[in-house]
Amino acid sequence: MKKLTPLLLALFHPANALPTHRRIPDILKSIKEQKLQEDLTPPAQFAQEDTSIDEFNTDIETLYFDQRLDHFSNEGENDDIFQQRYFYTSRYVHDNDWNNNSNNNADATDDATTATTLAFICVGGEGPSLTTSVLLDSNHCTGDMIALAERLFHKGVDVHLFAIEHRFYGESFPQNNNGYYLRGSDDEDESDLDVDFSHLSSRQAVKDVISFVQSPDAAQKTSSSSNASSSEVRWITFGGSYPGMLSAWCHLLHPNVIFAAVSSSSPLQAQLDNYGYNDIVNGDLGDGSVGGSEECQRIFREGHEEVVATMEGENDDEAEDDGEDGLDRVAALFNVCDGGDALRASRRNQETFVGNGLFYVPAQSNDPACEGELCNIEKICKAMTDQKESTPGISSMEILATLKKHNDYGCTNVNWQAYLNYLKTPTNSNANDRSWMVSVEMV
Repeated sequence: MKKLTPLLLALFHPANALPTHRRIPDILKSIKEQKLQEDLTPPAQFAQEDTSIDEFNTDIETLYFDQRLDHFSNEGENDDIFQQRYFYTSRYVHDNDWNNNSNNNADATDDATTATTLAFICVGGEGPSLTTSVLLDSNHCTGDMIALAERLFHKGVDVHLFAIEHRFYGESFPQNNNGYYLRGSDDEDESDLDVDFSHLSSRQAVKDVISFVQSPDAAQKTSSSSNASSSEVRWITFGGSYPGMLSAWCHLLHPNVIFAAVSSSSPLQAQLDNYGYNDIVNGDLGDGSVGGSEECQRIFREGHEEVVATMEGENDDEAEDDGEDGLDRVAALFNVCDGGDALRASRRNQETFVGNGLFYVPAQSNDPACEGELCNIEKICKAMTDQKESTPGISSMEILATLKKHNDYGCTNVNWQAYLNYLKTPTNSNANDRSWMVSVEMV
């Protein structure tokens, strides 16, 4: 058997970036559970943010503006437009009464600062489609953008808050007079045509932001600032992961339009085998401040190495006694759907199984106060080290398998081709997955 790439061992290389993590086996599992049907009509709204706090969003407006479908076509070639959704609040813009009395405000800074008008724009593009909660409390831009706006507001700065929905997400899905743009020839039956995603790209998305910032719609909103003496509105983009890439590119490519950019955990140096996220997971398992330890990290690393060795036939003594090969043994230990045959079917299946990590570690969502048995890094590490101490002779691979079975329901799907088919077929349940993957030119 050809050696597996150091795809497991790459878990322990220096970190590059921290993209939002969604394991392929988890996606495949959700496909099976939902029994997805092919549907060529992309949803108007898919996986919206939690709207349970909408009753507090009374100051946030939901608005639309005319966005050009193709920013790179020559004038007259493709002048199609679509309605792109955005959100706005003047919550952190002072009224005229405050401005007139600012000299008596103890928190106000010098005149140069109080004359500044800022516009923060949260860039969409990953995770749930946007709702008004994006400018109040969401997983998009809450921590940095909104907190900073509030802080600056109390120092006398006017901050307009915007959020722009990524094209082909939520209600910003381009349509023409006949419905969604379809790809194919005019003589084909419409039911056999796929939705046309040719205008879904990060390049178009960057231009969307710039076009919006320069639009009359944006100018009308920012002109309401109480700092009438301000001669310039400084636009600052915010985003994390893929939207963080867009945020950075907006400033890099258009510094005359975007004054600054905040780009969090953004894999700007994209690569085919982007193992940077797993480096972070590995680091957390050895970090005592979040409940990790060197022993926990060692067991996790050693378990992956043992799986690779077993799959490659280097640890076959026990397997031969049982009449099974290494792939069968690993599949049985980790409850792989269709057993060793699934791993044997293709190298990609093996890489899907191993490269996504044998056991899920909540590096991003680690909650020290959670109540589940294996719900955070501290509890996971304690379970691993306890089992190592209490069961002499147990292998690290077997420890990981035990923990995985404890935390999982059903078998682990490692079918790489099924994952590709999922991304290739527009459905109500994969709209945003497709948009994110296609827009960063991964598919």
